[in-house]
Amino acid sequence: MAYAPNPEVESFSRNGYLLLPALCGAEAATMLALSLDQRRRRELHQRGAYHRDTQVPLAFSAHGHFDYLLELWRKQIESAVGGITLQPVNSYARIYEPGAVLEPHVDRNLLQFGLTLCAARDETPWALQLQDLSGQTVTIEQQAGDALLYRGSLLHWRDGPYRGISQTQIFLHYCDASSPLAEQVRAPQAARPVPRSRKPLGMLRRLLRR
Repeated sequence: MAYAPNPEVESFSRNGYLLLPALCGAEAATMLALSLDQRRRRELHQRGAYHRDTQVPLAFSAHGHFDYLLELWRKQIESAVGGITLQPVNSYARIYEPGAVLEPHVDRNLLQFGLTLCAARDETPWALQLQDLSGQTVTIEQQAGDALLYRGSLLHWRDGPYRGISQTQIFLHYCDASSPLAEQVRAPQAARPVPRSRKPLGMLRRLLRR
């Protein structure tokens, strides 16, 4: 039987990144963005302020809010990266505000594979820039529901200060489950109670459209 190459796997292997258009539907993306904004508003109401991101001060940020997505899309991501079994590490999310700046950076060593999903944006373009495995700078424009899968070792950033009103990005991070790094994740996770899903099954079904 002739070998049929997988274009997604070959693209990710060659470039170190892969755009996944419409990973989730527009309605689901909106629901994700609204759930994060509700958390921001709740923190503002309860504390008089909300959590500011240390890397991007002009952004609200939240750890763990979307942990249930780590497993939801894990199999699809494993397929795209060539069948590597992945260990979920963490989820993170930001709501970028006017004037936000995302400087060039690479993810820390534990975050070997990352997925960034655009959950909401306005009409102001603020594309992600990254250097692929060949060193070439590429520009990635995302619409709501689009995701970008990338190697965490790639340099990535956004050009200039954000000139729009609001943009919501969700980040899912993984490492190779066979890597010694995975033990840094598994031991603490095993000691924590398993959280209950915060989202109804109907929403998860919409997210599973791909």
